[in-house]
Amino acid sequence: MKSLDLHNILHKDVENEVLKFINWEDPPFKIITGQSSKMQEIVKRILVSNNLHWINEKFNNYGCLVVLDSEFP
Repeated sequence: MKSLDLHNILHKDVENEVLKFINWEDPPFKIITGQSSKMQEIVKRILVSNNLHWINEKFNNYGCLVVLDSEFP
């Protein structure tokens, strides 16, 4: 599964990096945000605005989102 690791990416650059990635990759894929709540908020906002759904990689790991097809219930 393809992944985008946002460690060492500045908050101001996250939107551009995520948009580039999601425009070239088909779900499912992972976006690794780390534990930054601000980073997670930015990524989730982008995913919502692009009609993508996600789950946490593991129930206790909020630092990695698995992005699913937009038709996921």
